[in-house]
Amino acid sequence: SNAESNYLGTYTFASDADFQAGNPLNYTQRIGDPTVSYFTMQTSLYLQDDIRIRKNLTLSAGVRYELQTHLKDNDAIGPRVGMTWAPFKNGRTTLRASAGIFYDWLVPDTYEQTLRVDGFHQLQVNISQQLDPVTGLVTVPVPYPNPGNLQAAVSDRYLLSQGLHFQHYRRLSAGIDRTIGQKLRVSTTYAYTLGDSLWRGENLNAPVNGIRPDPAFGNVIEVVGDAGSHQHQVTTSVQANFAGLTAPPPPPVGGPFFDAKRLSINGSYTFGEFTNNTDGRFNVPPTGDINQEWGPASNDIRHRVNANVSSTQIRNLNVSVSVNASSGSPYSIRTGGDDNGDGLFTDRPVGVSRNSERTAGQ
Repeated sequence: SNAESNYLGTYTFASDADFQAGNPLNYTQRIGDPTVSYFTMQTSLYLQDDIRIRKNLTLSAGVRYELQTHLKDNDAIGPRVGMTWAPFKNGRTTLRASAGIFYDWLVPDTYEQTLRVDGFHQLQVNISQQLDPVTGLVTVPVPYPNPGNLQAAVSDRYLLSQGLHFQHYRRLSAGIDRTIGQKLRVSTTYAYTLGDSLWRGENLNAPVNGIRPDPAFGNVIEVVGDAGSHQHQVTTSVQANFAGLTAPPPPPVGGPFFDAKRLSINGSYTFGEFTNNTDGRFNVPPTGDINQEWGPASNDIRHRVNANVSSTQIRNLNVSVSVNASSGSPYSIRTGGDDNGDGLFTDRPVGVSRNSERTAGQ
């Protein structure tokens, strides 16, 4: 694998005024050979049986076993069970429930990053301003516009924890599906997902009183699996077909010129609440404590509405109109500076929690 990233370097400024004055906060650049070679394997075995207890009741039971190089799991066994039941003779109402354990693969580019930017093979130079701890004044500025001899600068490193496990999810769901007449179907599903052993970055070489424990390196970020998540989601959908839910599609040619029944409407509304305490594999919590990082996940969209109207009422003419709407996504307020001196610009103002603000809806 070969990946060239930030080979020309990046300066970070606190403001436009600092940019005009040539006063950067930080400079980063990757130098060295980005080519790496490695072997990885992932495999799984899945067994399932559908058991028809009665004409209106079916049970499904299954189990999945997963194994992957670079992870320390040899017992990633994921059992699953489900039920489908139509309690009434007309068969128009169906109840569903399921439970299961699921695992996430380690994607190859995560392992590649730890091989490529190991502080020796390829260097990720990270040069930051040095401040006086008492006055807060700059004592050592970042060289600009020439960063100087990068070979002499310290480099960041990325590591995988020796005991890293699969990300692990437990999921419960229940739903009801109801057919009303011949033309309308309504369904609602609730799902709860609990995640643990989720991945995040831990800085093993964060500055202490402005001094790094290992001065030979910059940030040493290790992927560890001690984060978690909680997710609730309810989805209600409506399907209406005026020609009948089981009606065959109209012929591409022929038939009456206009048929008002050849109209279908589909819509859904989803409410969700998704909280976690990680922003992903190499992202380090600015507080250094993941217990202070609980908040809305980056993809915590509380409300989603989707609607589609499709018409083949006029012979040989298909017309479709779709509308999608959603509430805003969360984001974090940041100070714009490197308050803790680690070269990562993720610091939040005191008392401001992670992902505390939201964008406008769409």
